[in-house]
Amino acid sequence: MADSQNGWPVLDSLEDCTYYTINNDNNVRIPLEPGDAGWLLAAFVKRIDKFVEELDRTDTHGYNKRQIANSDDWSNHASGTAADVNATKHVQGKVDTFTDAQVVKIRRIQTDFDNVIKWGGDYRVLKDEMHFEIIGNKEEVHLATRVQKRYGKVALARLGPGKRNLDVYLVKRALRREGYDVGTYNFYFGVALTRALKKFQIDNQLSANGAADRKTVELLGLKPE
Repeated sequence: MADSQNGWPVLDSLEDCTYYTINNDNNVRIPLEPGDAGWLLAAFVKRIDKFVEELDRTDTHGYNKRQIANSDDWSNHASGTAADVNATKHVQGKVDTFTDAQVVKIRRIQTDFDNVIKWGGDYRVLKDEMHFEIIGNKEEVHLATRVQKRYGKVALARLGPGKRNLDVYLVKRALRREGYDVGTYNFYFGVALTRALKKFQIDNQLSANGAADRKTVELLGLKPE
């Protein structure tokens, strides 16, 4: 089977997609890839609807089995890994269709999704500000999906030296975003993470015990369980 430009398999029809609800009140639903990529992109578009601008159900689209204009390559829409939001408001080729404040919010959402989703406003040649697409590989997208599905929740019992799990990764992720060196960016709670926690605790007038305790985790913006 052919792949779209970003390496995801082209879907035969709408029957191969999952319809994701973006906004219940406005009945915004779009067909996307049925696995991690579709779920993650839908979660991203929900953030656009909630924090950037309200989406029009007749003007927001997902899957479309087509090739890229003037190319033999399949569009990322053909794999259900791209979405266009308020398309007639953010017409391809136009720039500054979002305000500066809206662009800041888009950037913030991209960062929160670990930059595995690209905005068409960043295209070098033909800007496409309506457009968002998956650019991460399957492993990156799977991890970003796991992170988003946790909604920032971590189990304190799973956080300790020698532990290896997603909760540890979430703590490392939060510290790294604050500018702290967590060592190898993985699931393992080692010496480097303990040092980073101590440094964070000292900088924030907490007890410098190097532990991922409740106060520390909460200050990192995570939700302890």
